[in-house]
Amino acid sequence: MKTINVVAGIIKKDNKIFIAERGYGEFKGMYEFPGGKIEPGEEPKDALKRELYEETGIEIPESLLEEVAVYKNKDVDIHYFMTHVDNESPVSVVVDSQEEIGSAWINPYTELDQYKFIFDMKENLENILGCQRPNPVLMVLKAFTQGKISPKVFEDFAK
Repeated sequence: MKTINVVAGIIKKDNKIFIAERGYGEFKGMYEFPGGKIEPGEEPKDALKRELYEETGIEIPESLLEEVAVYKNKDVDIHYFMTHVDNESPVSVVVDSQEEIGSAWINPYTELDQYKFIFDMKENLENILGCQRPNPVLMVLKAFTQGKISPKVFEDFAK
């Protein structure tokens, strides 16, 4: 199967990021970052600039689009770009009603769990921003292997 290359824009304003609620298809009602498919012959940065304008009405100068990660997911490669808007930019973003049915500015460190994201965008964002939540099982396993907890405590936890 052919890999689909897409772009996603993580738009920051103050301590918040912009997310959009998808309004069509199998992922309707789930959240994503604005973006879309890279057209044949198009560079990822150009694709994102086009998609941001089409979906949000925001024009971001190319110099403010920084590619921060590429995550491969089954048959999709997602090119993530980070950008920001200033306080002069509107808090409300015009969304393309054909594609999105809602949007929000959220704090990625405290509000991610309130939204269901398409693909693994939530986990990717946590990795990009460094806000991964600790895994208690791995923490206990690490403590056990380092001799910081007894075999009895480890056994009780495993039960």
